[in-house]
Amino acid sequence: MGTDLQEVYTSFFSKTVFDYSLLQDLVYIFLKSALTRAKKNTNHSLEMTFTNEEAFEGYFVEVLDEEEVEYIALWMRWYEASRATQQVVKMANSVGSNVFYRNETNKSLMESKIAGQQQAYSDVILYEQDFFYM
Repeated sequence: MGTDLQEVYTSFFSKTVFDYSLLQDLVYIFLKSALTRAKKNTNHSLEMTFTNEEAFEGYFVEVLDEEEVEYIALWMRWYEASRATQQVVKMANSVGSNVFYRNETNKSLMESKIAGQQQAYSDVILYEQDFFYM
């Protein structure tokens, strides 16, 4: 048996302030999305086996390195930040961007979401440079 999925979830939860206890399906979507990005820089198979599909519990078929677990979690954090940015964009589009951006609070919200997404991406790139391209 390989690395428990909970190790990746725990690493991701340590990077976010949001409580996902009732949103396991969303966390799993972040995981699946992150795996598509992470697979090019991992040495082990990212194939998974589920022990409880409804709760998204299971394990990777192979044992992942700590660096691989962290790398996947960082990509999950990027997808979380990207989703937050997309939600604000949808809000802006629903009321009209001219109206939305006239409000300084809305403008600041968008700027903070974009900055968060950029920081999450920067974290991924720096991690790649530190651990995968040395």
